[in-house]
Amino acid sequence: MPRFGWKFGPRWNAYYSEKEVSRDKVQKDAASILAKASKGDAWRSGLGVTHYPILLGGEIVGNLWENVDLDKLEVGAYWSGPFGIKAELVYDKKVVGVLWLEA
Repeated sequence: MPRFGWKFGPRWNAYYSEKEVSRDKVQKDAASILAKASKGDAWRSGLGVTHYPILLGGEIVGNLWENVDLDKLEVGAYWSGPFGIKAELVYDKKVVGVLWLEA
């Protein structure tokens, strides 16, 4: 069930947000989280991809696919969905993970 502020769109039968999220807000929120976060124990998926969870206060708030330092990450593209904002994490011009932010 979509949250308040989300509408069903005629194109591709998808939901879309009524509000725009500013890049400054996303970068500020991501920097704040990454400054306090830590990396969890690595695990390997059934497809052989290694994952490094990003932890904040014992909760998973993101995921990395390469073992890079959190303080060296930049925010790439981001999108807003019915359950929050997802921001790509970029290292050396390559997407290496994703961070989940509250809308």
